[in-house]
Amino acid sequence: MVTHAPTGRSALLVQSTDILAAVNDAASNDKFVLVALSDGGLRGLTSKQARACVELGASYICAWGHDCEDLEETFDYAAFLPELGPELPFTLMTTAHRDQTLEEALDFAFRWAKPPDDFPFPLNRLVLVADSNELLNRCTTWITSENS
Repeated sequence: MVTHAPTGRSALLVQSTDILAAVNDAASNDKFVLVALSDGGLRGLTSKQARACVELGASYICAWGHDCEDLEETFDYAAFLPELGPELPFTLMTTAHRDQTLEEALDFAFRWAKPPDDFPFPLNRLVLVADSNELLNRCTTWITSENS
């Protein structure tokens, strides 16, 4: 776990190709921003799996990289498809950062991914799931530079 000094938000960085498994391992009692980062190695996520991520605490979703728009859409469907459960009691915010650099996407996630008005919990923690060690190292480098 690292802390992003400018915002005071903590981040857990996980290297995995399986978002649900990573979220399951990272889950605690608090709600968090899920940042999914892909160079093309993230396995496809079903709406049912995305809903499970939300139920484990993923309450704001930021996607960057390969197929980020598809991933965002999967979480959008997970929020309202009736066969996945009752309507969420809050607005699930999702963003895709296809045309941004990794660093721009990280800056957004740490500084601007804030809970919507109908979300009664703070989002002080981020879980960054990267599908490669290279992406994870770039995240660590960016956070370190922000903390300097």
